[in-house]
Amino acid sequence: MYAEVNDIRMYYEEMGDPGATPLILLHGASGAIDAPESGWANLMPSFAERYRAIHLEHRGHGRTNNPAGAIRYEMIADDVVQFIEQLGLAPAHIAGVSDGGIVALVVGMTRPDVARALVAVGPNYYNDEQVVIANQFADLEIMARERPEEMAKMAALHDRNKPAGWWRELFRQLQENLAAYPDYTKADLARIPNPTLLIAGGDDLWGNLDQMVDMKKAIPNSELLIVNHAPHVVQFTHPWIVGPQVLDFLDRHSGQA
Repeated sequence: MYAEVNDIRMYYEEMGDPGATPLILLHGASGAIDAPESGWANLMPSFAERYRAIHLEHRGHGRTNNPAGAIRYEMIADDVVQFIEQLGLAPAHIAGVSDGGIVALVVGMTRPDVARALVAVGPNYYNDEQVVIANQFADLEIMARERPEEMAKMAALHDRNKPAGWWRELFRQLQENLAAYPDYTKADLARIPNPTLLIAGGDDLWGNLDQMVDMKKAIPNSELLIVNHAPHVVQFTHPWIVGPQVLDFLDRHSGQA
């Protein structure tokens, strides 16, 4: 399904009772709904047993276009806010992975009124040395040299209903964004009033554990779950841990606006 949101035509899929509490699901950078490593595809059916689970494709990703020529976390967050308001979903739970987790936190900073509770898997709030190295995944020269098999996969995910080769422009926009952002402070995080569950894999190369502890201390009503011996995409590799923990957290906060 599509929704006209701001300047984009946003693709989304939903599952579950339309009358249930909405749960907005956000994937990571370079992800899409049908790329379960970077999103929630594998957990969506269990979420849909209790919630109206709605998985979005961010601007420029998957089947969603991006005429703006750039990507910023604030832009995606505003798209999410407008989507929630347009479909009359507020207040909705919002759960994001990696970049999607950052977006969930930005919604909490800027429009907490549209959210009930937030879940952020593997976010960072600034770019330390470890994150800068991890963000090299978006460098096309490195991909062509070290991971050429990924190029066809990215084309298949992101060139749908767009000109051939669009995925390269998407990666240019991602690389530009990741080079400078996110650039938030502990004071920014402290503005988030929503109940917030932070999740990290113990071996995460992006969601630096020091940053996760900083976020836990800064966000007033937050919880931190660290899954030992797990990578950045812990929701994909350890769904039997992450899924029940997310549901427990959301259930405990489903009555809070």
